[in-house]
Amino acid sequence: MSDPRASFDRRAFLRLAAGSVAASSAVRRAAAEAPALPATIEERMRAALSAAPLSMRFDGSTADDARQWQAAFGARLRTLLGSFDPPSHWDCVLERRVELSDHIREERLLVADGVDPVPFHLLLPPLAANEPRPAVIAVHGHCQFAHDGIAGIDDTPERQAEIEKCRWDYGRKLVERGYVVAA
Repeated sequence: MSDPRASFDRRAFLRLAAGSVAASSAVRRAAAEAPALPATIEERMRAALSAAPLSMRFDGSTADDARQWQAAFGARLRTLLGSFDPPSHWDCVLERRVELSDHIREERLLVADGVDPVPFHLLLPPLAANEPRPAVIAVHGHCQFAHDGIAGIDDTPERQAEIEKCRWDYGRKLVERGYVVAA
């Protein structure tokens, strides 16, 4: 076996050292010139959105161009959205019934073939089972506790703070006034 140092002379060493320095400088220069990534997810999403190609952008100038574009855009949108016909039959499953001092809270699921179950709370005034009552569908936003906050479920400090901050328990307030509430 030959000595690996025998084929590595001073000139080879200098060439290797010079190449390493040049490569290191090029890497540092490229890193300095590279644009910094936006700091937050929102900024990164905005940057990606602004760079996204708009293949369905309207570039016409006449009413006929607009009608043709609308037809093409509508067809593409319907393809991307897929079917949005609701199921023809839903089952309503009672998961739990909680009797509180001023109302009853039923935790229910709407279940149908081909869709995910839809959880909701049915808030009932004490006498709602035997007499007609006005009813309200309490639609929630996408907050941390969703329909639980509307139903007034405040069993943790975080839920209590969310309800206090947003006055989010309007379903509970409505059931206290005699309404049947689906939340």
